[in-house]
Amino acid sequence: MALLIARRRSGTIGPSGAGSIYPSGFTPPSPAAGLTRTGFDDFTSSTLSSLWSGAYNGASAAAQTGMFLATHLVLNGDSLLRLEAYSDAGWASSYGSNSTIAASVNNVCGAGCQTGTRYAVGTTFTWTCKWDTYPALTPIVLTMGNTWPPEQDLIESDVSTIGAPQTGYNSSYLYAPGPTQVQDAVSLPAGMTDFSTWHLWQLQWTLGGSTLTCDGHTIVNQSFTSPMVSGTYGLQNVQFLALQHQTGDPYNPSSTISSPVTMYFDWVAIDTP
Repeated sequence: MALLIARRRSGTIGPSGAGSIYPSGFTPPSPAAGLTRTGFDDFTSSTLSSLWSGAYNGASAAAQTGMFLATHLVLNGDSLLRLEAYSDAGWASSYGSNSTIAASVNNVCGAGCQTGTRYAVGTTFTWTCKWDTYPALTPIVLTMGNTWPPEQDLIESDVSTIGAPQTGYNSSYLYAPGPTQVQDAVSLPAGMTDFSTWHLWQLQWTLGGSTLTCDGHTIVNQSFTSPMVSGTYGLQNVQFLALQHQTGDPYNPSSTISSPVTMYFDWVAIDTP
């Protein structure tokens, strides 16, 4: 993968204030000691950078089948990646989708992308995001191997009421044999706002386990034990990073959605050993 160099100065992990050049108010932190920034995107182009393998376009396999549409990944060159979900008559151009799937989700299509590179254990992923909350639309940030599992679901959240505050969710780690899943209940520390406002997330993925932080607060610390780490399907295998906003996990929209429901990303940073 070509080295993607940040065009803006690295700084602290906290909010950088109202005068920030980043819409989220968070400046990317410098890589930790022993790591090198080999991937960075602040979404200032109208097209996806070479960090990503392209916008998702096709049926999505989740708890229930949904659809991704490439045109629902929106880049306006304003340092924001938008993953939009809404009913779209163009669903038929979503690869592998059909009228049965379209009817089940009321023609709602989501959006997503994933890195072209599979990263080795020891990598740290850092990003800022926020999202609109809407029943049956699921914002997701995950890592996954060339085979499945392994999978680490870092953000995978849903609500039952439009606009409901999203103050907690489950973080999941899947591995074989089985596959087997372990889950951690995740909530933001007291005094922090809900997920409809910007937060800075970081995954420190090591041989011993994964630590997920939000705004510098540790909210998940999952230790890897045998057989979680072993074999072709273990959590120590190379994995890509995926950003997704989808239907069908865990259920589908009950009606059409006329206006975009959006998951936003300001920047993504990837630091490798």
